[in-house]
Amino acid sequence: GRDTLLLPKDIAVREVEVPARLCSLPVLAARDIRNAQPCGGVAILMPKNSIGLTIAKAVVGAWLTGNRVVVRFPTQLVHSAPVFSELLRTHLPGIEIVSDCSGPQFLSNALRDAGIQAVVIYGDDSWIDAYRPLAESTRTRVLFEGPGNDPLIVGADADIDAAVDAAIRGGLMNGGQSCSAFERFFVHRDVLANFVGRLATRVAGMRIGPP
Repeated sequence: GRDTLLLPKDIAVREVEVPARLCSLPVLAARDIRNAQPCGGVAILMPKNSIGLTIAKAVVGAWLTGNRVVVRFPTQLVHSAPVFSELLRTHLPGIEIVSDCSGPQFLSNALRDAGIQAVVIYGDDSWIDAYRPLAESTRTRVLFEGPGNDPLIVGADADIDAAVDAAIRGGLMNGGQSCSAFERFFVHRDVLANFVGRLATRVAGMRIGPP
């Protein structure tokens, strides 16, 4: 199907283990959800990737804090969306899964819904700005995660080996296909040559393989 994805085993296992760990009792306790105040209603437009991670971070968190939670999965996930929907309905009573409208219509409806106080969106910078007037007029909180333009900042007193490790991990994780991947570098002029030299040497010795 269109959402069939072949992953190396260690990557596939991590796709399950990381969300499971985030939903474990010790991690939830550390987030101190008990003292969080619900805002009322939260609408979440799910991304096409990292579904398990998004459920663990956004959906579970919003539900545990006592909010009404409305979720829409992308239509491209023709095989996995029903599985995730059933999982949520089984373990998070009262959650609402919307599947009878497009993504733009879901956002418009959510922003106009008096029972929705916050909208969580995973998308692209090119179209999110069009919703700004509606969000401002309805005074709905919008939490948006897009591709961004994420920098790595290396100061004059930085541990250069650690900075190079971070640059490689943050820039090439998942083959660079990550919304939080480093896309630019701000390096202090005093350490620029050292940083670039070590980074170039490390990258030149890398082999293309599992992300």
